[in-house]
Amino acid sequence: MLSPQRKLSLLTGKSPANITRILDRLEKKNRIVRKANPDDRRSSLVFLTKDGEILKDEVVNLFEGLRSEL
Repeated sequence: MLSPQRKLSLLTGKSPANITRILDRLEKKNRIVRKANPDDRRSSLVFLTKDGEILKDEVVNLFEGLRSEL
């Protein structure tokens, strides 16, 4: 089983080190929170915060608008 950060790495095509840096920045901006993985002490789970959910919704709406224009 892949760790959540490793899955993010594979899905985005970014290296694990880059994913860690990106997550660090998102956490500082209060967009995500990392919590200990109860199934694997070596990994953490990533969750959107309320601010992260708002940003996600804004981005999704933006892309949906662009797609309908195209």
